Amino acid sequence: MRNKFIPQISLGCVPIPHIEIDLNSRDDIPKILLGLQYLDQDTKKRDAALAQIEKDLGEKVNLNNGAPGMTF
Repeated sequence: MRNKFIPQISLGCVPIPHIEIDLNSRDDIPKILLGLQYLDQDTKKRDAALAQIEKDLGEKVNLNNGAPGMTF
């Protein structure tokens, strides 16, 4: 079964807000990562984004399949 979001952090993992992103990079990835960090902090927007992902996947993917603990 796929879960939208698992709030419990695994042992040894760095919390998402504490990850340092290289802002001097010329690549686009740091901008995307900053946006994902922001979404992780704002629960209303995160839930809205996950609802949109579920809506997009719901028609194509069986939400009851998947590895235990698998998230969107």
